[in-house]
Amino acid sequence: AVESGGVMTAGTLTVAQFGGSTTSGNISVSGIGSTLSQTGSTWLWLGHGSSGSATLNILDGGTFTAGNVGTILDPSGTINIDGGFANLGPLAHQGGTINFHSGSLSYGGNLTVGNGGLLGNGDITLTNSKQLALTGTTTVNPFRTLTLNGGTFSTGNLLIHNGGTFDF
Repeated sequence: AVESGGVMTAGTLTVAQFGGSTTSGNISVSGIGSTLSQTGSTWLWLGHGSSGSATLNILDGGTFTAGNVGTILDPSGTINIDGGFANLGPLAHQGGTINFHSGSLSYGGNLTVGNGGLLGNGDITLTNSKQLALTGTTTVNPFRTLTLNGGTFSTGNLLIHNGGTFDF
């Protein structure tokens, strides 16, 4: 854990990448001024394709910055952002979960609002406690809604399918 204003710089980080029923790993960055940064051509590999568990918690003012290669989020990986700042770099979302409660999330890649979405299968609301920035295309699926209610949102492109809604 990096906490209470601690600062850590690392190269490549892998957490439970090789799986296994009893395999688990956890990284936490918590508290104002607490920072975990990767340098150069490195990546964070979080989780495995079918077993084990891997968690990255970015909480209460903590900051995580991925290396230039970015973040690989496998099905057994989870990222929890609750009052922290996460810059995931280029994101290879391969089935893991991002629980974005509050704070800031930025990454290189796309966002789907609806089934198969990075932030869940339903609607997304960005309140004043959330900042979301991505470089790719945000797609709002039919009968789904992306709501900007005091939060901050930046996307490369916005595609709203017939029946989808963007409220601001």
